[in-house]
Amino acid sequence: MHMSSCGQQKNGNKMASKISFYLHLGLALIMTIIQCLTMVFDKKTFAMLPFSHLNHEYWRVITGHLVHTNLQHCILNLTGLGFIYYAFVTQINWKESFSILIILMLGISLCLGLFDKMYYYGFSAVLHGYLGFLLIRYWRAAPKMHSVLLLAVILKVVLENTGNLSSVDTTSALIDAPVATQSHAYGLTIGLLSGFFMSAIHKWRSKDVTS
Repeated sequence: MHMSSCGQQKNGNKMASKISFYLHLGLALIMTIIQCLTMVFDKKTFAMLPFSHLNHEYWRVITGHLVHTNLQHCILNLTGLGFIYYAFVTQINWKESFSILIILMLGISLCLGLFDKMYYYGFSAVLHGYLGFLLIRYWRAAPKMHSVLLLAVILKVVLENTGNLSSVDTTSALIDAPVATQSHAYGLTIGLLSGFFMSAIHKWRSKDVTS
């Protein structure tokens, strides 16, 4: 019985790993397809807008994060997604990842729609939030490394939002648009809060099982 349950667990883990891989691959493919569509349609068709200008075009709250200003912008964020997946590949829970990615896109769009009067393009805010979430959620796996990385990400977001990060100008020239640094702050904040919340839920469930 014990060997049977171990085999089932291994099969379950393999299946979960495959789903996680295809989730991230699918997301990358969707971004690539939308970027290709911008060669036919105006990229503003997919951009996130202030709520006062949405005109019931609610798909923008999702597509605004999946479309990019140019090919370089798209490649930059696809690379970031790949690095994050590779770094956490053995820890990622696909259900949590799917949930947090949706929460991030909706949450960031809510902040952008309420507080910003601009077209918004790109996945970078979601990446900031996703990384923040994973660093908190799996902090126990490597506390020192995660703490250093977390402080580095927070410092980066603070510096770029106070105009003290010169690389913002370089990135802006590369993507042919101003960097929406405030969106990175929105994403990171939502990601960190979600990470703490999810970790607390997981801890509570673990105690409930052992008691």
